Amino acid sequence: MKINMKPHALIIIATLALSLLYGCKREAVKPASPQSLLGKWSLVKDSSTYPTMTPVLGVKVYVGTGEDYFDFRANGNVYIKENGSYDTMTYKMSTATAVVFGKSGGYEVSPSGVWMAVPTPPNAIDPFTEHGARITYSFYLHPGIGGTSRTLYLKK
Repeated sequence: MKINMKPHALIIIATLALSLLYGCKREAVKPASPQSLLGKWSLVKDSSTYPTMTPVLGVKVYVGTGEDYFDFRANGNVYIKENGSYDTMTYKMSTATAVVFGKSGGYEVSPSGVWMAVPTPPNAIDPFTEHGARITYSFYLHPGIGGTSRTLYLKK
């Protein structure tokens, strides 16, 4: 006896497609305001790249635990606990989807030979939803050495 599997295969494919379509949780992007970032966020992952003596960038990935967090406060401070260490940085929302950490992006020598603070550029928060944020920012180290970048994956 020969069984025709085509109708069964179509039913299985349609069921899987509908499950994927309606089973995914959809999140709305938070409204643009500094309050969107306020509160305690769990650290999911911290991924950094850094220059090495070779043309290949070094990569370091830290996977957060239940103890790790970034706590953004209304006073302009973010309190951080990561991998057993504590830190505090200043921050401000420069746009609805960008944040600036710290007061300076480092220092450089001006053409007249004076050391000057380099303004920190805004860092994109993309995606930025009610329950998740990915913040990518870069640091400038030195000409010829290159810079490093860091991407934080946060969730509420």
